[in-house]
Amino acid sequence: MVRDLRRRSRLYGLTALAEQGRLRASAEEHLELLDALLARDAEAVRTVMTRHLGHVRGTVGSALTRLFAQKRKLLAFLALLLRV
Repeated sequence: MVRDLRRRSRLYGLTALAEQGRLRASAEEHLELLDALLARDAEAVRTVMTRHLGHVRGTVGSALTRLFAQKRKLLAFLALLLRV
């Protein structure tokens, strides 16, 4: 699943984010997610990831609809990481 997520996200690239003025906000969102993961704060991870996926979905439209539908699987995966 992670490999597929990486492949899909590369389709849109950094150029599109920069052109939309979202590159900095996206980077900050990723840092916020990493902080939540390192803190082992499952609720913060859910909140940040849900918000992030909402931004991603809004940015790229229907091309990522299936990815957004897999949100629960991704959140479950992240929850497993927090238990390690």
